[in-house]
Amino acid sequence: MTSEQSKALYTRFVDQVINNGKYDEIPDLYTEDYVDHNSPPGAPGGFDGVRAVFQMFRGAFPDVHFDIDEMVAEGDRVATRVTGHGTNTGSFMGMPPSGKEATWASKGIFRVANGRIAEHWGMPDLLALLGQIGALPPEAILPFADTSGLTPRPDVPAADPTDPARLERNKAVVRRVYDDGFSRGDMAACAEIVADDYVDHPPARFFDVPLTGPESLQGAVRVFREGFPDLTDSVDQLIAEGNSVVARSLWRGTHNGPFVGIPPTGKLVEITGINFFRLGSEGRIVERFGSFDALGMMQQIGLAPAPGGGH
Repeated sequence: MTSEQSKALYTRFVDQVINNGKYDEIPDLYTEDYVDHNSPPGAPGGFDGVRAVFQMFRGAFPDVHFDIDEMVAEGDRVATRVTGHGTNTGSFMGMPPSGKEATWASKGIFRVANGRIAEHWGMPDLLALLGQIGALPPEAILPFADTSGLTPRPDVPAADPTDPARLERNKAVVRRVYDDGFSRGDMAACAEIVADDYVDHPPARFFDVPLTGPESLQGAVRVFREGFPDLTDSVDQLIAEGNSVVARSLWRGTHNGPFVGIPPTGKLVEITGINFFRLGSEGRIVERFGSFDALGMMQQIGLAPAPGGGH
């Protein structure tokens, strides 16, 4: 499939299955051996697994609606960034209905095979969602990052959106965020790869960390490495199209320092993250939409309830 066909497949899935609950469309959209890497242990696979997840979600949020914010496609992969809205009038992840409205971000990567979705790696912001419906203790909730007033530089059109050299250059720049930044704490490297007018959209507000300029990436790296001094953040998927790069990474560190007001617990944390980056024509990062498994982190350091099912 072309990139546009992969994007059209995902758009049809959001419109038909998520927003309208048309589960009879699932066999036309998914392969019979579909694998969801976010499924809870013991969940069914294939068509039954897809149907069960979204029936559960629509049972908890009958008016759920997803807006597609961005799609980036390369080869057999399409990365997606969406915003979900819904009212919690049914039980969710073992919690009784709250009647509260919620808005949350979700990012994912889908592998497409033979015109259907064959594999999925997801990153819904469940910490923000559960916090809004009152299902978490206050100490487990990270403060919201309001970036609505920030104005990033206008889109910079790529000279050739499919130029392999440009795509590989952009991937190499993004990889440095993880290798030189979060895994090594190299502040000079952070300043090199981020534009002066860089704008960050983090999943949570890390107190005094700026949201613009090189100091934003430097501050985020500093906060995470203070809390997890042995932190490593290794990329396992990179998807590039035009001036955009999407990275999925595996994040591992021991909570041996203070982290956003949480005293050290000495516990090992292993989570994943999916981040969308936009680069300028000179090859520096101008914007990022970030996410990591914040709920998994809070569960592993003992501040949030252990998983009780759900997706």
